[in-house]
Order: sequence, then structure tokens, then C-alpha cells
Amino acid sequence: MEELKKAVYETTFIIAPTLSDEERKGLIEEILLLIEREDGEIMKVEKWGERDLAYPIKKFEKGYYVYILYQADPGVDRKVERQLKLKEEVLRYLTVRIKKKKLLAKLLAGEKGVEEKEEIPASPAELEKAETEKEKEEKDVS
Repeated sequence: MEELKKAVYETTFIIAPTLSDEERKGLIEEILLLIEREDGEIMKVEKWGERDLAYPIKKFEKGYYVYILYQADPGVDRKVERQLKLKEEVLRYLTVRIKKKKLLAKLLAGEKGVEEKEEIPASPAELEKAETEKEKEEKDVS
């Protein structure tokens, strides 16, 4: 894997459920084109679909969730958020910059295709051993 030269961002946004499939696709495509126009690289797009909201937003009980992972120059994230803010159909959005170490760990975990699950140790000796191994892994990652 080559060295990442640009910043990596995750943007998740919620679209009002009243949009038709065509309008929703158009809105998502518009955001993706903005990123690409600014020399960004789309790494992953996930359409999570319509889900219940934790609380009503603009009188909506449901929303259509979209997740975009992209690599771009600093400042592109603000342009994406500005575009999302101007769209009345977008109920909420959040962009997070990912540190390269966390991204590498995420990508490697994704390549394995299996979620890591912690096993619960049966005895106090196994518990102590598991804690020491976990601390060692955390030191290796950082």
C-alpha cells in the first residue's frame, strides 16, 4: 500500500426520506462529483438505506443514511460540508478526519472480512494473560 499523501475523511449524512430514488441518487452523485472535482479520491461509498432516527429531525422520524470514505486535500471537507449544509434535503451530516494509523488498521480489518470478537477468558490466569496481550497490541499500534 503506497503512502497516503492527502488527508482521509469519513462523511456520513442523512437524507430526508421524502426524496425519490432518482433525486437521492442525484444528490449523492453531486457530492461525489464535488470531491472528485477537487482532486479527491473516493475510497468507499456505502448506502445504509432508510433507518429510524433516534429523535425527530425537521419533523422526520426516518432518514436515508449515506457513508463516504475519501482522500482529499485539506479544505475539501469544508467544501463538502458547505454543500451538504445548503441542501434542505440533508437532515444531518458529520465529517471526521481519520488518522493514517487508524485507517490502515481499518483497511486491514476490512480485508480480512471478519470482525474481531473478544473472547471472554474463563479463569483469572487467562484474564491476566488476555489483558497483557491487549496492552502489548495497543503499544504496537501506537
